[in-house]
Amino acid sequence: MASEYTASDRQLRAVIFDFGGVLTTSPGALMAERAAEAGHKLGDVLHLMMGPLDVDTSHPWHRIERGEITFDEMSDAMGSLFAAAGLPQPVRPPSTEEMAAAVAPVDEMLELVRAVRTAGLRTAILTNNIREWNWRGIVNADALVDVIVDSCEVGLRKPDEAIYRLTMERLGIDDPADCVYLDDFAWNISPAQSIGMHAIHVSDHATAIAEVRSLLNM
Repeated sequence: MASEYTASDRQLRAVIFDFGGVLTTSPGALMAERAAEAGHKLGDVLHLMMGPLDVDTSHPWHRIERGEITFDEMSDAMGSLFAAAGLPQPVRPPSTEEMAAAVAPVDEMLELVRAVRTAGLRTAILTNNIREWNWRGIVNADALVDVIVDSCEVGLRKPDEAIYRLTMERLGIDDPADCVYLDDFAWNISPAQSIGMHAIHVSDHATAIAEVRSLLNM
């Protein structure tokens, strides 16, 4: 049955989805596996691997997500960070093949994206990613949504508010209040809320889907 929702009901005109952990299962288990291979617990070395989570910096992981360095350059820099911390065995970043094998599409969430689009709203994927991870084919992303904003292609990354505003611009949306944003990381939710988006922290897919459907009267 087609939704009776129209954009004028609540002034919501677009839904923006994170990729990993929202449209797919989380790659967190793979990252923990890589840490264990190097003899570490993920929580003990996460700051070395990914830098601070709630700000955008010059950390190698941040730089590769902005498209500034290559996968090999990032791996070398990571080795130097671990050595400087007295940890001779760095964590090996996952390859394209390993990342693709570690995550799976969440079918119910993909159905939500299609339903939102059918209801007449604009849709986007906003993701922090790296060039060497060919992630789009996992969910047929180019056919799934209207707009894709990939950090490594635009030189910006979450949680920088500028990438949220860029996504709005590409969607043709002027008012952040017209947007719903979904992400599985709280530190990426905060900037969306700060600029005025309605943001949903995806800790459980079924709950998040129900919240979106309630917001849109679907």
